[in-house]
Amino acid sequence: MLILNLFIFSLNSIGQSDKSNCGELDAYDLLFFASNNEEEALILVAQLTDRIRENPNKPSWYFLRGINKSYLNDNRGAIDDYRTALRLLEAKPFKSKTFESDGLLEINTNLAMSKSLSSIEDYQRAIEFANKALLEAEKWGVTYVIMDKIFFRRGAAYLVSGNLELGCKDMSRAGENGCAQAYAIIETYCQ
Repeated sequence: MLILNLFIFSLNSIGQSDKSNCGELDAYDLLFFASNNEEEALILVAQLTDRIRENPNKPSWYFLRGINKSYLNDNRGAIDDYRTALRLLEAKPFKSKTFESDGLLEINTNLAMSKSLSSIEDYQRAIEFANKALLEAEKWGVTYVIMDKIFFRRGAAYLVSGNLELGCKDMSRAGENGCAQAYAIIETYCQ
């Protein structure tokens, strides 16, 4: 059990900008600036709450607030925000969507939801949202940009839920897509 807890800790404490740390979303992928410290995250949550009050139909505000709540370890609050962002995105007709404004946001929101669900040890739902991120990526024809993160996140959820076969397969796919950290996990857990 200690090894499993250390594994979960290592998955949830991965850095945000190094390509070898592919379990997290980073500013390059998201095209936004998220908090770097607790004080900044608190300010951003408050500012985003004000923006949501002004325009409650903008999914990106909920997504960004969720990212900052997650930084503050308010994973259940982040999940609520991601859920709202996804509901708003799903209500928009596909023909009026663009990849840059809607597709990438939907993929990243599903991926962030997966991470937050893993943080509260709801691995089955974490896998479901990683699958949704993968389906969205395939729908938009994404073949590389964020695939390492999707496979890494889903593989991690499979591993900690005890499904070594699917977890190791996804870690291998994460590695194929440029995630160096996946190979370290394969070496430790998939032999």
